Amino acid sequence: LVFTNGWRERNAAEVVKDTGAPVLFHGSNLIVNSAIRQALLAIDVPGMHMHSTVYIDDRDNWHEDYWYLTFTQLFDCWDRATSKTSPPYSTAEHGKDYEIIVYGLNTRLLDSTPLESRLLFKMGGTATGEVFCHESIAGVFRAQAPSGAELTLVADF
Repeated sequence: LVFTNGWRERNAAEVVKDTGAPVLFHGSNLIVNSAIRQALLAIDVPGMHMHSTVYIDDRDNWHEDYWYLTFTQLFDCWDRATSKTSPPYSTAEHGKDYEIIVYGLNTRLLDSTPLESRLLFKMGGTATGEVFCHESIAGVFRAQAPSGAELTLVADF
């Protein structure tokens, strides 16, 4: 997989320097450098796969030490009663999709799901499919500060 900076032209016009952070984004999907990949391999996240990726920066330099993370399954654990959402809209792929404004999580479902299965996952049942990271592995993304990823507590979303 090969990615470039979608803001390249805007960055050039505004004289913004592309830094090639340890974590890059393709929508809500993550692209991570090899150091973060190694840390995630040690955790063995279920349903997550990594694909070798090249990132071409704004100066046409190739960075071949990136990995695209993809999730083969979504974990729909947001609480419909305590979350604040936009009105649902229908899609052919998912039926009803929601944009979550304030997350509430289904504590009963979380408590019945082994921690290993919810350390890092992509949220299901939403239009955006944010990636969630358990606080116990947040250090993987914070170890190379600034990493390019902003971790937000669910309560502060």
